[in-house]
Amino acid sequence: MGKNEGIGLSETLRQLRRELADAQAKGDGERLRFEVTEDPSPGVDGHRWCHTPQLGLWSGPMSANGDVMVGEMRLRALMAEGPDVLFSELDTVLGTAWDEALEPFRDGGEGAEVSWLSRSVG
Repeated sequence: MGKNEGIGLSETLRQLRRELADAQAKGDGERLRFEVTEDPSPGVDGHRWCHTPQLGLWSGPMSANGDVMVGEMRLRALMAEGPDVLFSELDTVLGTAWDEALEPFRDGGEGAEVSWLSRSVG
């Protein structure tokens, strides 16, 4: 049984878009940070979307074990640009800055109150 059983990903993303639009309309969008992960399923890779006010949106395909996957053609294009571009762009392709920016929010921080949401919320 999947984590999103009963709620399709497209419906979940529609709800997220609506909530983001509401937050921006209220002026809260400049503080909005999120990370959404679509778990892989048989024959389908997963995906992750991350956003911070400073960095904007990043997304990338995820393997079954949670690694960011970079396609062959993307790697070849970076390699063709030379070693300096390859080195500097790999961090962007892997979402390193987004991981670093969102890490303090993933566990709520030391001693912070954490609210766990369930499917019954909403």
